[in-house]
Amino acid sequence: MDKVAIIEEENIGKRAKVVRHCGFSSSSSLSSSPYNNNKLANIESIPVELILQILSYLSQKDLSSMSRVSKYFEGIMQDPIVWRTYKVTNRNEDTSKIIGKLRNMPFLKELTINRREDSDEILRQISLTNKNLEKLYVYNCTGSTSKLYLRSHYLTRILKKCRRLNTIKILGSPFRGQKFYKLLGDVGLRLKSASLPATHSQFTTFIKHARQICDNDYLNVYMNARLFPWQKRAQLYYSMYRKATRFRIRIRYSTEDVISIDITEDGKRNMNVISVNNKATG
Repeated sequence: MDKVAIIEEENIGKRAKVVRHCGFSSSSSLSSSPYNNNKLANIESIPVELILQILSYLSQKDLSSMSRVSKYFEGIMQDPIVWRTYKVTNRNEDTSKIIGKLRNMPFLKELTINRREDSDEILRQISLTNKNLEKLYVYNCTGSTSKLYLRSHYLTRILKKCRRLNTIKILGSPFRGQKFYKLLGDVGLRLKSASLPATHSQFTTFIKHARQICDNDYLNVYMNARLFPWQKRAQLYYSMYRKATRFRIRIRYSTEDVISIDITEDGKRNMNVISVNNKATG
């Protein structure tokens, strides 16, 4: 069994203390509920372990709404295991408050940061406490450098620490450095989706180190993805998904043409360039 899954299961079994201060017992059951006699059972009679498991599938908006239902649910919402998704979209929310929340979300799987000027501090905290992160979205954020670029050092640390990360999208938030793109390529088939701003040098670093792209593919991808003279960087789009008995990789950079690479289980490879008029060339 997965180590994280074991930890989660053990933690769920210890959650009774979360609601004790509210005057409810986690050992309550439907069979012992006074509402069972031809009436609808009170939700507070359901074992807290089961409630925690159900709540872990809800969105941040739904969880926030649930916390206002009663003191019982307000207490349950303090449990970190229910917080699997979190969106930082309030530009006026204090940085220390956000960092405090992230510290209490060790099981966080999906994080969105939008229009924040303190994104470097938030990214740093993610690399320290949110190692179960699977999806990271950063939109129109600025960093603390002189030119407001994001610090690639923190993004690199996230790639190193968050071993389950498979989706990363950064839009409108440029950053420098080659190391991040090298590590991103080293992720291999675990990487399902990526959308990132990249200079031609950064793009080249990524495809050169991508384990799933062989030398022949590298040359073809390189020749079909070039910046125009007036461009400093372009958006790199990458996706990988399994289709029947093969993996399909798609890459797009600087042009509308999509490079598609099919890899079968026996290692055979086939590359096509899908142009804007939908005519594929092999």
